[in-house]
Order: sequence, then C-alpha cells, then structure tokens
Amino acid sequence: MKSFGKLKIYVYTRNVKTYTYPIVFILNDETKMYNGYIPDLAICAEGKTLEDVIAEAQALMTKFFELVIKYGTDIPEPTSLEKTYEKWKGYKVMYVTANIK
Repeated sequence: MKSFGKLKIYVYTRNVKTYTYPIVFILNDETKMYNGYIPDLAICAEGKTLEDVIAEAQALMTKFFELVIKYGTDIPEPTSLEKTYEKWKGYKVMYVTANIK
C-alpha cells in the first residue's frame, strides 16, 4: 500500500503476469494511419495515433497470451530493443506491455 496524504492506493499484483515486447511503428503514407508490428508475436495493430496503436496492441497481446496460457503453447522470448532497432532502422521502436490475470 502507498499513501499520499489522505489518499491510499492498494496495488494487487497476485496472479498477474506481465509480458513486454518491442513494437515497431510504421506510418502508412497513403492512409495516414499508424501501424504497429510486434515481430516476436506476429501481431499487427492500427490506429490514427500512436496511443491508439499501443492500446490496440495491448488488447491483442492480452488475447494472444490468454490463448497461449489456455492451450499451453510455448511463449516466445522477446527480442531485445537493441536488436529490434538494428533490424528496423529508420522506424520508431519501443516496448509495449500487457498484464494478464
């Protein structure tokens, strides 16, 4: 528990798994939409803003990992951010995280 004056915040992390993977952002010049690609998971997301892409990518990752856990499929190791930068030079790359209960 953390306390900020009269405000108390309870953080429950029991049975929550966090998965973090690099995502590559690509601007589609024709549609002016952003695409987000998570190479390690073969997941693609799309949105008008980077925030939209991140939100969609997190939702897709959540569903992906729920199914992986349900069916006992192997979880791929995330590639390092540095290796992803090397492979996708010229594109914006960052980490995206999904929390699975």
